[in-house]
Amino acid sequence: MARTKNSFTYVDNEKLLLLSIMRKYVPLGTNQWKKVEKEYNASLTEQSFSERHRTFDSLKTMWTRLTEMKKPTGNPTLTRIEKEARQLTKMMDEKAGSKSIGIPAHLVGTAAESDEESDTDGGAGPSNTLESIRKSPLEYYSQNNG
Repeated sequence: MARTKNSFTYVDNEKLLLLSIMRKYVPLGTNQWKKVEKEYNASLTEQSFSERHRTFDSLKTMWTRLTEMKKPTGNPTLTRIEKEARQLTKMMDEKAGSKSIGIPAHLVGTAAESDEESDTDGGAGPSNTLESIRKSPLEYYSQNNG
C-alpha cells in the first residue's frame, strides 16, 4: 500500500507515545481505538506536531507493524519499542481472553469490548463474549433466541 502524499513516517518517539496511550486503553475494538486516536493527536498538538495528525486506521497499521517485527538475531537485546510492544500484546491477549485458545488479541478484533461499551441492554440479548463464541452454534442459538 502506497504512502499518502505529504504523510510523515513514524519516528521512535511517536511509536513510544502510541504504545503508552495503548497501554492506558488496551484497545481491542473501534471505540477504544478512537480514544487512542483522539489522545494521540491531542498529545501531538501539545508538542507542536499538529501536521502529523493520524487516523485510527493509521495507528492500527503501525501497531500491526510493531507486532510483526521479527525477533532480533545475533543481538538478543530488545529495543524499548520491541519490549513495550510485546508487553502490550500480552495485555491485549489477557483482556481479550484469547490466551487460552491461542489467538493473538490484535487478530480477535472487537470480540471483547469493555463492559461499559458492550453491555448496553443490561445483560439481555446476545452476548459477544469469547465464552459464548466457544459454545456450539446450537447452544449459542438456543441460549440467545429461545
